[in-house]
Amino acid sequence: MMAALISWMRSLIPVQTEIEWGATMSIIGTIFTHLIGWDDTIEALIVLMAIDYITGIIAACVNPNLKLNSRKGFNGFCKKMCILCLVAMSHELDRVMGQVITQPFVTWFFLANEGLSVIENAGKAGLPIPKKLRNVLEQLATEKEDIKQ
Repeated sequence: MMAALISWMRSLIPVQTEIEWGATMSIIGTIFTHLIGWDDTIEALIVLMAIDYITGIIAACVNPNLKLNSRKGFNGFCKKMCILCLVAMSHELDRVMGQVITQPFVTWFFLANEGLSVIENAGKAGLPIPKKLRNVLEQLATEKEDIKQ
């Protein structure tokens, strides 16, 4: 009984890898919180970014007309990092101006874009999308194609 208790207590002590990862994530989290600030809209943006990325992968796996592409996935990740840089920049602008105006605007703009992208991925995965919303998504897709050409 005592040996089991001691064994259990030893299992609570973090190993070197856990210490390294914990320290790394603590540093990244502290820097991130300082640069961007933290509120519910930032949290929602990050969650939607993750959902968008995951639904994009699901759509590529489910839809026979799409395929997984590591370059496209990496480009998507880089775009999301640029979005976070813009949110950080807007946070710093707000700090310099002494008021909170820019960051919420930038964050809500990208929240809306991420939300549309999640719905677009759901449609590509075969989920039913309301006709009016599908028309808006098709218009966006057409506009994206026009920009590329």
